[in-house]
Amino acid sequence: MDPLGDTRPAGSSTEPARMSRRQTLTLVSMASVNFSSMLCYSILGPFFPNEAVKKGANQTVVGLIFGCYAICNLIGSLVLGRYIVQIGTKFMLVAGLFVSAGCTIMFGPCSPEI
Repeated sequence: MDPLGDTRPAGSSTEPARMSRRQTLTLVSMASVNFSSMLCYSILGPFFPNEAVKKGANQTVVGLIFGCYAICNLIGSLVLGRYIVQIGTKFMLVAGLFVSAGCTIMFGPCSPEI
C-alpha cells in the first residue's frame, strides 16, 4: 500500500476516477460560499476602523474585533471538526451557513449609514 493512500497495485496505469457532476457542483458551491463569506469579512477593512475610532474605540479595540473573528473561527473549527462525524457533514454545513448569515446580518446595524 502506498503511504499516500493509493490502493492501486503497483504498475497499474489506470487513471483515478473523475469527480461526478454532483461532486463538482458541491465543490463549486462550497468554494463560492467560502469566497462570499471572506468577501463579507474583507468589506469591513476600508471603513470599519475609521468608524470605530469616530465612536470612541481605540486602535487596540479595533484590532481585537478583527482578531476575534479569526480566533473564534479557529476554536470553532477545532471543536466542531472533532464532532463532524457524529453531527453529520450536511447538517454541519447548513447550520454553519445559517449561523454565518445571522452573524453577518446582526453586524449590519454597526455599519455606517449611507
